[in-house]
Amino acid sequence: MLLSSSSFLLPTTIASRRKKGRNNSSKRNEVKCFSYASHSSSFSPFKCPTCAKPLTKHSMALRCPNEHSIDIAREGFAHLLTTRTVTGDTREMVQSRKQFLDSKTFDFLFEEKLKREVLEAVSRCLESEEKEENADDEKSNGIKSSNSEKSEKTQHHPEDGNTNSGFKVGPRRKKLEAKKRARAEQALEMNNKRKEEEEAEEVVFVTIADIGCGDGYWLEKISRWLVFGENDEVVSLRERARKRNVRFRFIGIDASKEAVRVAAKRMMITTAANEDERILEEKVNGAEFFFAVADANDVPMEDDSVDISLSVFAPRNGKEIERTMKEKGTFLVVSPSPLHLQELRSNEAKERGVICLNIEDNKSERVEKQLKELTSLAPIESSSRSDSNSSSEIIERAVPMSSQDVQLLLKMGASGFHQTDASLNAARNYWNSNNTVAKTSASASAERGGGEGVGVHEEPPHRKVTLSFHVRAFSKQK
Repeated sequence: MLLSSSSFLLPTTIASRRKKGRNNSSKRNEVKCFSYASHSSSFSPFKCPTCAKPLTKHSMALRCPNEHSIDIAREGFAHLLTTRTVTGDTREMVQSRKQFLDSKTFDFLFEEKLKREVLEAVSRCLESEEKEENADDEKSNGIKSSNSEKSEKTQHHPEDGNTNSGFKVGPRRKKLEAKKRARAEQALEMNNKRKEEEEAEEVVFVTIADIGCGDGYWLEKISRWLVFGENDEVVSLRERARKRNVRFRFIGIDASKEAVRVAAKRMMITTAANEDERILEEKVNGAEFFFAVADANDVPMEDDSVDISLSVFAPRNGKEIERTMKEKGTFLVVSPSPLHLQELRSNEAKERGVICLNIEDNKSERVEKQLKELTSLAPIESSSRSDSNSSSEIIERAVPMSSQDVQLLLKMGASGFHQTDASLNAARNYWNSNNTVAKTSASASAERGGGEGVGVHEEPPHRKVTLSFHVRAFSKQK
């Protein structure tokens, strides 16, 4: 199953193949599964890049009150970038990133850290919603109790055969009073039922925005897990959200048109013909996906509209993140540590012509200091971090890679802007030569070990590359 947005700002669909033989057709059947009963299908989370007025969807275009119009691409995204000086990643960089990330080499980052951070962030959103709901219930119960007391004091009960004035009430009057009370109780019951239905239709969204979403890989991982995850924690989280009619809204923004195009294509939910569509529909009901080409330094979204912001290996503007985030919202930042790809930045690699940009030693501290000085975003301390004085945690792993993997790594990130055919060939030759040395050493070791019957440790087929990331969580304060 793949998550993607088949059409911009429309209810995402389940695309299922009809069983062969049914109606003599194997044609795809588009089944709408996301309910828009409680809100307008013309909704858009974006604002006009020209006049900053809210945008709404009209057919396959977005329009603001001043009649500025932006077309919606067939892949399901809007182009809201007004300047040509910001272009984002190239097509080759985007395709290299997609190919590399789809190999799941970076998935340990999600499994070991991002999953936990997102779970805690969504849980905080639900706790806030639960507190507001409980406060409203207490207020409502107080009003009902007060009205009930007043009603009891003034209510007329003729069952005892006497009025308040002491006069005897006849059987006919008793019957009329009983009918009157029955009608009043029925009207009250219908009114309460109508209120419950209205409240049930009121949808609250947890909005998760990936600012600098690239090809949408991380947004897909998070949305797929929140919507389809089967472990106890996320199932419990979904149940809490369902009880309070809380749904998920996922937004991806990037300056690269090619990146947003790929991200939007990822968000299609597909299922095989033998899957239970009804169960699938119940799980994903209400999730929304929105994508736009836009500048992270001028995010086209309303103030205080995002619950959780993500910045995974992407440039960030602290002021814009702060502006668009709700109070007590969460900002998750993932950036490379100085040890990231250290094998490709060694002196030997440079001498051989490998181009891999350096990472400053104190980058994590600098980012945290800037956010503290320029915004109201404060670090969220976590008990899982070994250093209680730091909001940052390093997730690290050494992974065996082929020369093709190394070339994709160099092309997909910031170093991709500086790559040439010569530098990529140099990287391939450098990595292959080191693998040859490793294999030769392994063979020599095997010969010295005496052949069969002796336990010999063989080197892996590929050298390992260090993947190391800083993960930080911040919260917007008052």
